[in-house]
Amino acid sequence: MIIPIRCFSCGKPIAHLWEEYKQRVGEGESSRKILDEFEFERYCCRSMFLGQTDLTELIGKFNIERKSYPAIALTTDSSILTSLDSFVLLQSILVSSQLTSGSSFSGLKL
Repeated sequence: MIIPIRCFSCGKPIAHLWEEYKQRVGEGESSRKILDEFEFERYCCRSMFLGQTDLTELIGKFNIERKSYPAIALTTDSSILTSLDSFVLLQSILVSSQLTSGSSFSGLKL
């Protein structure tokens, strides 16, 4: 997940501090100390950093093959999928695999 530009609750700009936070935590520094130095007094801003999971490197390792499905075409370019796009992608793959295998979908024989 990519860190939001602003805190969802209070609107304080936070994204510009994410890389420094990640680097300092990686070096073994206490999260509490870092967030205090960033002057994050509200728990909403602190939770944005503490609850953040950086998945961009993990997602970048996967290669999507070029296949043709009834409602969607997958590409191998480096475009970023939103969570809604990912849901639609998975849903169309599921539907197309059920169509080709001849299994039932929602109680109907396809």
